[in-house]
Amino acid sequence: MQLNDLTLFVRVADCGSLTAAAVELDISTAVASAGLKRLEKELGTSLFIRSTRSLRLTDAGERYLIHCRSALADLDMGQRAITSSLAEISGSISLAVPSDVGRNVVLSWLDDFLSEYPELNLRLHIGDNLSDFYRDKIDVALRSGKPKDSSLVAFKICNSSRVLCASPEYIERVGAVTSLEQLQQHNCLFFMLDERTHDQWFFSRDGQKHKVRVTSNRTCNDADVARRWAVAGQGVVYKSWLDLTDDIDAGRLVPMLTEFAGEEADLYLVCPGREHVTPVVLLLRDMLRDHCKAWLARTKDRCLKDTSAKLPVKVIRPAEQADLTTVQALARETIDKCYRSFLGDEGVDWFINGGGSDKEIVEHLANIIVLEVDSVIVGYCAAEEGFIHILMISPQWQGASLGAYLLAQVEKMQQAAGYEHLRLETFKGNQQALSFYHKQGWSISREEQDESFGFVRVSMRKILE
Repeated sequence: MQLNDLTLFVRVADCGSLTAAAVELDISTAVASAGLKRLEKELGTSLFIRSTRSLRLTDAGERYLIHCRSALADLDMGQRAITSSLAEISGSISLAVPSDVGRNVVLSWLDDFLSEYPELNLRLHIGDNLSDFYRDKIDVALRSGKPKDSSLVAFKICNSSRVLCASPEYIERVGAVTSLEQLQQHNCLFFMLDERTHDQWFFSRDGQKHKVRVTSNRTCNDADVARRWAVAGQGVVYKSWLDLTDDIDAGRLVPMLTEFAGEEADLYLVCPGREHVTPVVLLLRDMLRDHCKAWLARTKDRCLKDTSAKLPVKVIRPAEQADLTTVQALARETIDKCYRSFLGDEGVDWFINGGGSDKEIVEHLANIIVLEVDSVIVGYCAAEEGFIHILMISPQWQGASLGAYLLAQVEKMQQAAGYEHLRLETFKGNQQALSFYHKQGWSISREEQDESFGFVRVSMRKILE
């Protein structure tokens, strides 16, 4: 099949006349007629219905014209790209990049790129909202995930996925995430992608997909801020390996749940159409591919191997007689630092110096479950026959996640023992405890005055599902 025959076919279709197309292409009518017949013979079908006055496309011709135009346009664009690449790279390009990868990863690469092509001008747009190519005058954009719009031209830059991370300080204070169920008990740092809050996190393992709806005390429309919050120990972050590689490599963040595959976050370089794929775009694509490959390779494999050595180990176990002194000391410290707001100095003194706390622990030792982090007892809970007597977390380890984790384990144990609902009691002035249990699905069943302590005693219950 000859390229000239394809060009002739398109021109005849546009002109509606073999003679007019021949004049336009500067060939004789006989040569044009021979070329058209040759093309129809190769295709095995007629492309035109001929009459003495005009030519009209057949159904097959109509369908073939669409593909023929596209093929010729692609060839023309390729030729222009080669011709342009032989000339000096100059002019300007407008590039949109996501906030985190733009500021912390790509920025220095772009400096080197501009140094290599000093006649090129760059207009950089940084943000996590999807840019409108025409409204925002964007030539090309870096985007996470393949675009759904088939009219866009997308070059894959690298394969990547999200990874769950927290800082060493957060893990030491709250504990590492060791299961998807436990993830819901942690403060998961939110960011917004194109004005949508990223509050559903997806994982997969052994062909099974898992969706976890998580909660957070903070959200930002700049994903880089979520990463900074995580480095500062404010919670757990779920972002691309590409975004977090530098922090992981430096030890500022620690990967968790690496036995699960994270949500796909492949990086693409996207143009609004084929006509925007210029030599500069192709050079930019190749540069980004090379740098991303090296950037990811330096950390990911090593981090996955070393993760287990970095994660603190949490253990739930029954208390032993040898734990008595440690648990009593933890209780006294917690009462002293956390209970004064509602017990007052006299109440705290009675519990600590009067021996009330120590006696209660001795009485319930056989029903106490302790929580250890790296072999250190940081909390305990006494429970029996569907009743939670007390739950405490050491002040320096207090975070909603550790308390919630311990309570959840105890609830499972009680449920396994055959109890369908649980009960506990606290005091109305203990707002911290009331708020905590409400968040864990407990509700108040009644309130009554306790004459011996002078407080309003609050009874709470939870139905186990």
